[in-house]
Amino acid sequence: MDRLTAAELIRLDYRDRTQLEIVHTVKAGGIDAVAIDCDAGLGWICQGSRGWIDWLRNFWYWPSKDRGVSGLEWHGGMLQEARCIWYELGERRGLQPIWIAGHSRGAGVAQPLAVSCDRARGSRFERAYLFSSPKPLAQREMPAAFADLAARIDIFNLSLDPVPLLPFDTKRHKWSFFGVETVAPVKRVQHGIEACITALEGNE
Repeated sequence: MDRLTAAELIRLDYRDRTQLEIVHTVKAGGIDAVAIDCDAGLGWICQGSRGWIDWLRNFWYWPSKDRGVSGLEWHGGMLQEARCIWYELGERRGLQPIWIAGHSRGAGVAQPLAVSCDRARGSRFERAYLFSSPKPLAQREMPAAFADLAARIDIFNLSLDPVPLLPFDTKRHKWSFFGVETVAPVKRVQHGIEACITALEGNE
């Protein structure tokens, strides 16, 4: 699996997920995730917002923080979605992903989700590929115990995309990414997965 392949799978998930080999779907409220089987092995895709109703659900993500089982502090809304996906796919179904991919809000949710996948008994988790991600980690200092995992969280953002700036820092909360961010220069404000694919292909 590489960045471009992950981005293309996300694009397919948005356009017509019936073309994916779906193992299980989690869809409730603002949560929309699938476990799929492909050449790269079993993986999970976390979708971003789609449509105006889904955009309104993003207001649920008012800056608040919550502590995960790992001890890391996260954005409360994104952590809650990650917990729901992990419970349904990981605990109930026993599906162990090799990789995770996510776009927009789904990329933010995928970061605490990756911690759960990596720490699970019998974990086969290798890497996450995330695009146009907000900042879900509610702390600036990364504990040394998580350095190896964070190095396997690949975050690809576009230079003029406003979403990676969110949530904004306040006196009470300082936000960051859990992973390694790469920023691709673009000439106009863009956010969609198509724009990420264009940048990856070097056509921007």
